[in-house]
Amino acid sequence: MAGTGLRRCSATLAIVATLVAVTACDFSGPAPRAELLANATVPTGVVSPHLVRLHHGRDIATSKGITTETTLLHPRAHGDADGDGVSDTAALVQTRARLADSRQPSQARHALRDTSQHNGQRESPGAPTSAPSVTFVSVVIFRNVNGAANGGTPTVTNALPLGPGARVHGIDIVPAELRRHSPPRATPARLVVDYTLPEAALTQQPHRQRLTAKLTGGVLALMDNAVATEVDTAAAVKPTQLTLASGTDTGVVAYGATQHYEFTVNAGHRVALDATSSQPGVRIGLQGADGTVLMAAESGEHSFHGTAPKSQRYRLDVSSDNERPARYTLKAMMAKPRPVSAAVPGRAGGGKVLHLTFDDGPHIHFTDRILEILAKYSAKATFFVVGKNIVTRPGWVERTLAAGHVVSNHSYTHRKLAGVSQQTFDDEVGRTQLAIGPRAAACLRPPYGAVDAQLRQRAANLGLTTVLWDVDTRDWRREPPEEIAKRIIDGAQSGNIVLMHDGGGDRSNTVQALEIALPKLVGQGWSFAPVCG
Repeated sequence: MAGTGLRRCSATLAIVATLVAVTACDFSGPAPRAELLANATVPTGVVSPHLVRLHHGRDIATSKGITTETTLLHPRAHGDADGDGVSDTAALVQTRARLADSRQPSQARHALRDTSQHNGQRESPGAPTSAPSVTFVSVVIFRNVNGAANGGTPTVTNALPLGPGARVHGIDIVPAELRRHSPPRATPARLVVDYTLPEAALTQQPHRQRLTAKLTGGVLALMDNAVATEVDTAAAVKPTQLTLASGTDTGVVAYGATQHYEFTVNAGHRVALDATSSQPGVRIGLQGADGTVLMAAESGEHSFHGTAPKSQRYRLDVSSDNERPARYTLKAMMAKPRPVSAAVPGRAGGGKVLHLTFDDGPHIHFTDRILEILAKYSAKATFFVVGKNIVTRPGWVERTLAAGHVVSNHSYTHRKLAGVSQQTFDDEVGRTQLAIGPRAAACLRPPYGAVDAQLRQRAANLGLTTVLWDVDTRDWRREPPEEIAKRIIDGAQSGNIVLMHDGGGDRSNTVQALEIALPKLVGQGWSFAPVCG
C-alpha cells in the first residue's frame, strides 16, 4: 500500500467468549508522550456513557446496573490525518460492558444486549440472547497530540467500532494519494485498519476485513472500501520542493497535500505572487525561514505584492481543501526595489504657481463647496482621498477629474502607515488605488504625515511617490477663517504645496478661508495647478 506503509505487529490475543485483549505490538513512528493519551477523554463507542475520562489509560464506571470498562490499547499509528501538517495518532479503544450483578433485572440484560447489537456484535447460532458481558474494539484519532504537550489535551474524534473479538493486523494513517491519470484523481488522507473477527462471531470462515475512514471537520467517517482498494497502487503525494523564480509555474495539488516552493530574496526587494486555480479550496501561505508570516494560508488570499522584510529564504506553500485535485497557476516576480524619488511629479519649478491640496475627503457637503470655489477662480487642486469615502460617492472621481483636478491616495481608512506590516500597507494603499480607478495619480500622502524610509520604499515599489507639504494651514484645528487664509497667503512661494482638508470633520472654516485667500492671490498674479497630474 502507498503511504507510510502498513504497520504490522504480532499480537498476543486472548479471546474468552467475546473478550479481546490486544498487547505486545510494536508500531514505528514518532510516539507522542504516553500520558497525553493515557489521560485523555475518549468516546466509549456505546450510547451511555458516551465519553469517559481515562486515568492512566483506563476508566471503570457503573450506571443503571451495567459496568463499563474502557481501556486504551495498542497498536497505534502516526501521520497527518487532517491535512494540517501536524502528526496525528490513531489508537484502539477497548470497551467491555457487563452486568454489575448477575441478578440484575431483565431490563439491564436487554440494555446490555442492545449495546452489543448497536456496536456490531453478531450472535452465533445457539448463543444466549442475554450474554453476561460484551467486549468490542473501536478506533479513534487523537489530533495534534504533540501540540497538546504544553498543558493542553489532544482533540479526540468519534469512535468507529471494529466489532467484538477483533484481531487487528495493521493500522495506518495513509496520506493523500494522486492517481496518475488524466485528469488526475485524488483521495484524501485516510485511516486504514486491517482486522479479522473470530469464528464465534461469524456465520462463515474468518476472513480479513478492512475499515477505511477519512477525517473531515474533526469527524471520522467510514469510506467505501472499494474506493480505497482502487487507489492502493497510486503514488502518495509527497511535498515537492520546487525552486521559484520570476515567471509562471503550473501544477496540481491533491486533498491534504502541499506543494512547497522556495526562493531567496534580499531585504527590500519586490515580491509579487499571484495564484489562480481551477478548483475552490486552494490555500496559499508565504513565510520566511525565520518564521515571519507574510501571508497566512487561513486568510484565503491568493496573492501577495510587497517587499521582503529580510534577506533570507522564503517558502510558498500551495495546499488544498478540495477533495478533487486542484490545478493551479502561479505567477511570480522578484525584482530589485525601485528608486525612491524625492521629486514630486508636476511640481512647479518657477513662476507664480501654488499647489493646493485637500486631505480626508470627499465629504458630502464641504468637498462640493470647495470645488465650486476652485472653479470660480480657475484653480486646479489635488485631492488626497480616503478610499472608504470614495465608495460611498459613486461618480465623484469622474466629475472631479473632468473638472481638471487630480485625485490621489491617502489610504483606505486613514490609518497611520509607518511601521505597519507589509500586508496592511498593501491593503490600505491598494484598495484605495482600486477605489479611485485607473486614473488614480501615482502619489501617496501618508495620514498624519507619518513617514519613514521603509514607507517611502514600499510606496516606490508600488510606483507611488510620497508627497507631504510645505505649508500647513492648520485648518484641522478649526481656527478662524481669517487665520487659515493668512497662512495660505503668507505661504505663497513658487512651487509650494499647501495642506488643507475637505473631510474628516467640520470644514466650513476652510471653505470660508478659500473665499478670502483666492481672490487676493489671483489679484497678485498667482495661479493654482495640481501636483501628481
